[in-house]
Amino acid sequence: MNATRVVPSADASADQRQAVLDVLLEAAIAGALAMRMAGQALLEVKSNGTPQAAADLASDAAIAQVLAARLPDLPVISEESRRSLPQGFARQPFILVDPIDGTREFLEGHPDHAVCLALIENRHPVAGVILAPQQRKAWLAGSTAREFALDAELRPMPGPGRLLRLTSQHLDPETMVTSRSRPDPLSRRLFPDLADSNIHRVGAILKLVAIARGDACVFPTSNPSSEWDIAAGEALVLAAGGTMLGRNGKRLVYGRRRRDFIHEPYIAAANRKMVRKALAQWPIC
Repeated sequence: MNATRVVPSADASADQRQAVLDVLLEAAIAGALAMRMAGQALLEVKSNGTPQAAADLASDAAIAQVLAARLPDLPVISEESRRSLPQGFARQPFILVDPIDGTREFLEGHPDHAVCLALIENRHPVAGVILAPQQRKAWLAGSTAREFALDAELRPMPGPGRLLRLTSQHLDPETMVTSRSRPDPLSRRLFPDLADSNIHRVGAILKLVAIARGDACVFPTSNPSSEWDIAAGEALVLAAGGTMLGRNGKRLVYGRRRRDFIHEPYIAAANRKMVRKALAQWPIC
């Protein structure tokens, strides 16, 4: 991958978005390698109860270096470093970064953690990269959703990858995914008929990956989420043909600085019918 600058316009073409996606992948690889080098040292527990590791900061710095060199004109919002944002930044394309989504899992040595980056246009994610270094897999969302196996240096293996496309076999809520570290009682109340064996606990953004892969049909949550936690996951779910809506039945909106970039509860599912069913149940749970 060359080191030329990429300058996307406000109304990026498919080729421009692909060029940005290539840079996001490059940045994710740099972040994951930096995470590997930093090791599993805990720095502190933040005021919201989440841990911060040295690897979070190392990944963030490595990602920032790539983005500054390759996408210098795009504002960047990262969990670990809220850089200066220009007035009205959300009216233009910008990037959301989670240097390690699932820091708790990373510190525990659990594979459910990932480096996540997403391109936001018109307040919605249109491209994203999710790279899970311990699983040696990456998921790329753009015009399609694809899964790639990674080599020892965390680069995608040659080839087009596995195309992710949700089909009619994912129409019924037979399998649900819920949070590994923050169990949400809402999920059981929305789908009381599901057997416990069909409810899988998964960490971090890998819950949304499970929806896009067709491993689970629905993921409802009332837990608060930051925009950088889920932007790349929403891009992947939508590119695979799934649906993701907020509690109000509308698409999630990104770039809400006045709300500290916190999202309302939402539901991700293989199709809109399933989301609507869950939303209809929500008020009476």
